[in-house]
Amino acid sequence: MIPEPLHAAIVHFPVALLTMGVIAQFLSLWKNIFNTIAIFMLSIGFITGIAAYLTGDGAEDFAEHVQGKDINMLLERHEFFAVATLIIFAAVLALHLIFLRRRPAIVTLLLLLLCAGGGFTITMTGHYGGEMVYHSDSQDNTGNNEDSNESEEDHDKGHN
Repeated sequence: MIPEPLHAAIVHFPVALLTMGVIAQFLSLWKNIFNTIAIFMLSIGFITGIAAYLTGDGAEDFAEHVQGKDINMLLERHEFFAVATLIIFAAVLALHLIFLRRRPAIVTLLLLLLCAGGGFTITMTGHYGGEMVYHSDSQDNTGNNEDSNESEEDHDKGHN
């Protein structure tokens, strides 16, 4: 069975892979093997990030249906940071490809700065995604609308 929305099932892969790729990139300063690990994790994280982004429209429609149009500000911020994350990690991967054989120190510094920025943007993307799911003004933490928290018993009593 495919979860609805699919975005919620996919999004954890790029978060985990890109985060571990950033850590591996920093560890590559210590041991070069971590550079290979970083490239692998960042590549798979980027691909799954594109998949998460492409499934975001379905999740957006679902969120607006469940929580109403009040969710739009959080959706816009979430999408902004998601796109920024993809752009940053595309630049990281491009630098890795361009300087695959020999990398000047300035490129290593740029990679680390981009990875730090990407770590920030993916954190913000997750923050706003979590805000929509768990802390929306239109929902309590159980996913029920606050306006309709009336129990079935109370509802039935009023109609008997």
